[in-house]
Amino acid sequence: MNYMKQLEKGILLWYPFKENSRILGINTPDSLNDIVYTGKPIGKYDYVVLYDALDKIEIAKDYLTEDGVLITIIDNLLGARFFCGESRREGLFQKSQIENILEQNGFNNNKFYSVFPNYKEPQLIFAAGTDIKESLECRYIPKYEDNKKIYISEGKLCDGFAQEGVLDVFANSYFIESTNGENIADVESVTLSLDRSCEKAMITILSKDRVIKKAANIEGIVALKQTYDNHSYLQKRNISVIPTELIGDMLTMPYIDYSLANNYLMNLLVTDAELFKKRFDEFYNVIIESSEVVDNNSLGPILKKGFIDLVPINSFWDGEKYIIFDQEYCIPCLPANVMVFRAIVIIYDGINENEALVSREYLYEKYNMSNCLNELSAISSSFINQLREKEIYEYNKKHQIFPQQINENYQRMFSKMNEDSHIDGIEEKIIDEYKKHCFDGIENKEIVVWGTGAWADKFMNFYRNDYKIISVIDNNGEKNGHSFYGVKVDSPESLKSPTYNFKVIVCVKNCLSIIKQLYDMGVSNIGVYDANYLYERTIPMRFSQENVKKKYKVGYVSGVFDLYHIGHINMFRRAKEQCEYLIVAVTSDEYVREHKKREPFIPVDERVECVKSCRYVDEVFITPYKYCGIDDAYRKFHYDVQFCGSDYANNSWWLDQKRWLEEHGSHLEFLSYTEQTSSTKIKELIQKGLL
Repeated sequence: MNYMKQLEKGILLWYPFKENSRILGINTPDSLNDIVYTGKPIGKYDYVVLYDALDKIEIAKDYLTEDGVLITIIDNLLGARFFCGESRREGLFQKSQIENILEQNGFNNNKFYSVFPNYKEPQLIFAAGTDIKESLECRYIPKYEDNKKIYISEGKLCDGFAQEGVLDVFANSYFIESTNGENIADVESVTLSLDRSCEKAMITILSKDRVIKKAANIEGIVALKQTYDNHSYLQKRNISVIPTELIGDMLTMPYIDYSLANNYLMNLLVTDAELFKKRFDEFYNVIIESSEVVDNNSLGPILKKGFIDLVPINSFWDGEKYIIFDQEYCIPCLPANVMVFRAIVIIYDGINENEALVSREYLYEKYNMSNCLNELSAISSSFINQLREKEIYEYNKKHQIFPQQINENYQRMFSKMNEDSHIDGIEEKIIDEYKKHCFDGIENKEIVVWGTGAWADKFMNFYRNDYKIISVIDNNGEKNGHSFYGVKVDSPESLKSPTYNFKVIVCVKNCLSIIKQLYDMGVSNIGVYDANYLYERTIPMRFSQENVKKKYKVGYVSGVFDLYHIGHINMFRRAKEQCEYLIVAVTSDEYVREHKKREPFIPVDERVECVKSCRYVDEVFITPYKYCGIDDAYRKFHYDVQFCGSDYANNSWWLDQKRWLEEHGSHLEFLSYTEQTSSTKIKELIQKGLL
């Protein structure tokens, strides 16, 4: 199913239309055609859905039965997203104006639902007047047409509106029931998890006395059964779980009026340090007791069944204990610290961390996680990525926004870098120069990386094997002494009396203050690494001696290359026939496990040696698991062409990548495989015991 169509359908998928009712759609998109009738109206209808067309309300009214329901779906002039920087379109109305229009047309019984982020991509829906107990900052992922314009956290803004009781006034969109009868739905709130694959997309509906969870698509019914089984297992482990009943294609639970554990823990974190430590330790024990511990390694205790969503946002605090709900996923042999890591991130992301009375680092140390944070983060990220298909991932990458980018946008748009400096673009020119010459002259130097954030993470993944990195620097004293990709993190003071020939690569987005700090320390050999900048090739290429001009200079191929065979060699040969220098990227073992759902037959180091032995290959690179996208590969190698198997020639995702490469001056060529031999055929023979 097309991702955007699944999202658009969400605005009606949750609604409890009465069985055998007639539903007319006015101005509705094609994605809703299997829910509403959009042909020439005949007679009267039990429901009329007016989709972004308030000017057609009189037409809609004419087709309604006497006690029928008009459903109006429309954006709000005063939507919270517009206060955060999103552009407002013409022709919108605010809530009071919409109410007046409805009343003028004879609709006096109106129930407003607030929709976030908007009616085309609904995630959360609240009936007006609903007491919202959860933090929207934690549960809600805003999306925007242009996220470079967003300079305020919409989640925090909406939390403030909810506390003041005016969230419905500032809803981004409205879903409105209007009737002269009594057919108003008994629904208080809806959570739609539609940014997933078809079999994992879910809808949760809360009314005053019960909660219903149902699959958004028929493929998801298996997942509902799994959730029921997971809850049953946890109950047998003496974990407090909300009683769940599986009825047909729905899970039902009683409505429980307790505080979310996440809200409770966030409040303790800024008010009572000792009680927070005690309560978090109790949550840690729930995780440990949720399954049998089958091993203990560098990542901590390994659970036989790992409920990766066993985190505070899926728990209540009843005053004495935690009560768990919504455990959809179970992963065999999962480190318990994955859930602990996720719990810490979720809690701390929901507060102003400067107000925290207990640091994240304290918890990481207490639960022996400090030396494996990168591994735990990778497991957590891969779980999230598995829920989403490539189309979803690419869409979210373009339209989502996270706190760090909001801060950067704000700084760019409103902050002065330094009150006593000349704000005339000089600073930006300095940074641009350091960026352009980031890799100049570093082949024979020792490298100091400044930063431990996202850009430093990417730099280490791409270049730690190319250059001699001797130290990592961070201004956060709590990180000093820790390890970052096997390199010790030091304080800036360690640079004041250097005894080595070094260059500092600053891997921090807002880096002007760090450059000034380095100046003050007498350090001038500086580079600025920008993870989004298109650098030229930084490692010299050793061309073969054939000296033959070919169609392309530098070519690139990526793959697993498991069970290395003649088909791989033929592909390399065909690629080399078209380029003077061929780079082959070999995917990591972690990639195979997460995306192919199996163990590699041959570990990555051996696969690399096999590929290196091929005379058509000039360079081999292990693709970092976190950065295995085409855009990341192009930023590192700046190749002229990427070669891909011909079986993807009509794949829409690959065609999008082809367009992206062409926009950046590169190409994508599809090469045919060897028909007689393939890794798939060899695996089938192995599984059948024929090899």
